[in-house]
Amino acid sequence: MPIFAYQARTPRGERVAGTLDATTELAVDDALRARGLFATLIRAEKEPRQPALAKLSSARVKLRQRDLALFSMHLATVLRSGLSLSLGLRNSIDEGTNRRIQRVAQAVLERVEEGRMLSEAMAELPDAFPEYYVNLIKAGETVGHVDEVLFDLVTSIEWQMSIRSEVRQAGTYPAMLLTMLFALALGIAIFVMPRLVGTLSRTGLKLPQSALLVVAFGVFVQAHWLQMVCGLVSLILGVRLLIDTPRGGYWTDYLKLQMPLIGPLVRQVALSRFAHHLRMMVKAGVNFVVALNVVEHVVGNRVLAAAVADARERVIAGSTLAEALKTTRQFTPLVIQMVASGEVTGSLDETLKKVTEYYDREVPATVKRISTVIEPIVYVILGVVVLGVALTLYSPLLSMLSQIQTRPRF
Repeated sequence: MPIFAYQARTPRGERVAGTLDATTELAVDDALRARGLFATLIRAEKEPRQPALAKLSSARVKLRQRDLALFSMHLATVLRSGLSLSLGLRNSIDEGTNRRIQRVAQAVLERVEEGRMLSEAMAELPDAFPEYYVNLIKAGETVGHVDEVLFDLVTSIEWQMSIRSEVRQAGTYPAMLLTMLFALALGIAIFVMPRLVGTLSRTGLKLPQSALLVVAFGVFVQAHWLQMVCGLVSLILGVRLLIDTPRGGYWTDYLKLQMPLIGPLVRQVALSRFAHHLRMMVKAGVNFVVALNVVEHVVGNRVLAAAVADARERVIAGSTLAEALKTTRQFTPLVIQMVASGEVTGSLDETLKKVTEYYDREVPATVKRISTVIEPIVYVILGVVVLGVALTLYSPLLSMLSQIQTRPRF
């Protein structure tokens, strides 16, 4: 009969380890549960390493948001059904069709088999698991509810993907339309106007200045298009490098908050992330200071991140969270009032849940309002561009006709 090595925890959270003779890992798990133990690792003694799996873990492991949600859902379902962690990770490797998830599951399994806790294994894979994710898993291990934490993480990740998708959809149509208009104007300046003006110039008539300027612009673009492309790429890279600096990134995010239409949406998304992640941390039992330190890095706006850091320092100094947030002047009265209510009643996770529910409704509504305002502006720009193109094309013809009519007859 095979011999299985196991690691488990007592109801008090103490670690125990040993070996058992059993037919399968499920039999070992059942035996441990009969003793009142929760298995964290079960493996066959002297089990040969599968070369295919070893190859999977050799690459650098990364997970996208959608992959992370799928991995979390699978692992949460396995743990909720009563199976061991090692068995759940093996299922992700053997049954998964996503190679990225298989690589991550294999990397986590290898570390767990070496004796690390799940949170410790995930902390060694920062490309796959964000800091807030690891801290929540660690808190779930402390209270013995990793499966509940994983389900909450799935909900949070899906919410983030939904918000990102709505914001992207709101900006896709105007961006595509403006790009097409720019391409149309450029095509007319380079290909249409030179031929038209060349034909009309052979008549000996005087052409309008606007038409000559458009032709000159087209000739300039044809002669210097490579330098213009290089200059545009250099400008974009320079802006990106500036944004990546602490000061440049801070002022960029500050300007985003001050923009007439985009500013309220940016603030709402950042505050929603703040409430979502802080609620998950508080619910999982994460230390308040640690929770604020993690939330600082996930709000997605450097101005709000600096405000969270300032609030954390004030909390360490003895202030309440509501007072600390109010002092920063970056949080809405709704957030401050709900946090204050939660601190007084001792139900901060419930009041933060109400904040998240409010912003879950408000962010999509704001996106729709912005779309409603942007559409008429885009149509006005479209009308101006079309009118300009029409005038550019017809002005030489109109000028020619006027000169023919005023030419003296003999």
